Amino acid sequence: MKGLVKIILFIIILFVGVLIVIKSLEYAHPDFSTGFIASKKKVFDGIFKWGLYGHIILTPILLLISSILIFFSLEKKFKKTHRILGVFYVFVVLFLDGPCSFILAINANTLGAVIPFILLTLLWMFYTFKALMFAKKKDFKKHQQMMTRSYLLLISAILLRIYGYIAVVHLETYDYVTIVWLSWVPQLFVYEVLILRRKLK
Repeated sequence: MKGLVKIILFIIILFVGVLIVIKSLEYAHPDFSTGFIASKKKVFDGIFKWGLYGHIILTPILLLISSILIFFSLEKKFKKTHRILGVFYVFVVLFLDGPCSFILAINANTLGAVIPFILLTLLWMFYTFKALMFAKKKDFKKHQQMMTRSYLLLISAILLRIYGYIAVVHLETYDYVTIVWLSWVPQLFVYEVLILRRKLK
């Protein structure tokens, strides 16, 4: 049953990820009158463009790799594959997608959204780096915990869209700043509570 739940979650995450990729194709011919890049015409041709394209290309790849690592425990039977995918994930987060995400964060549509996006990006990079350090020390329990935190922050890209859709279509309201916070804080908080409960036991 547990294995079935993992497969279902894996399929759902990847399905929504594919929808986001399809939606992102519209940025090939930017429309500055609506959406995320509204009012970005003046900065688009600078570093913002590289941050945007880097993010929308790299994040789906990271989502696929990390979902495989999280849900299918490759470290048990395919240690070399797990290590290669893990090193690739860490490298892309720290040196490519992380910086791209930071560029987008500081150019968020509202000033109120800048803070949660910056915190999200910095924590994502920090947890990923710590996961690498614990792996080098062969402390695989803490490595797994850090990678889980990194993954929970990565899927904020999916939850941001889902919550935004629910807010607009079903609640007929849209508070962008609130949705940004909700896209990553709740799942990270719940995970920290679970870790604390295990320690107390």
